[in-house]
Amino acid sequence: MRAWTAAFLGALALPVGALQDAKGEGRPGPVGVGREVPDFQLTDAAGRDWKLSELLAAGAKGPVVLFFYCTTCGPCRLEEAEMEKFYRAFRGKAQIRAVVGSRGETARLGSEFNAKRGLSFPCVYDKTGAAAASFNARTTLTLIIDRDRVLRYRGPLAQDGKAYARLALEAVLDGKDVAEKEVEDKTS
Repeated sequence: MRAWTAAFLGALALPVGALQDAKGEGRPGPVGVGREVPDFQLTDAAGRDWKLSELLAAGAKGPVVLFFYCTTCGPCRLEEAEMEKFYRAFRGKAQIRAVVGSRGETARLGSEFNAKRGLSFPCVYDKTGAAAASFNARTTLTLIIDRDRVLRYRGPLAQDGKAYARLALEAVLDGKDVAEKEVEDKTS
């Protein structure tokens, strides 16, 4: 009887664990492509806190693009011009934010840094570290999260002459599958 009870309870536990995993919840490690993203919070340059769900519902009402970025990072300097072009091309179609997260950085300081460099993409700050932890993020990581909070792309903005994030966002906006969902960043 004990063996049957253990087997029965084990069978019941399996689907529950599978459902949690399919949502991207209740499992260790970063959120993978195709998984639901937790509703973390980011703070903008004005000090306003935004949940991911609020960003998805705001403005363009499109997907959210997060670009993990640092004002003291060499590879970030190499990508910031491309990020600016990307932002200008898609700002009316998606919520695009640079997530600053190095020690001592804030969204306000990131925005001031960008202004001095002639960059207009908005910065947010991951003050709890929850966003970075959700993706095991390092700098120069670009994420595209669709309206259903599903991670659709993870990788560099562009690399080796290919605009991976642009192609991924265009696919998401067109309601198509992303061809290259995860690309390893060679600069990190």
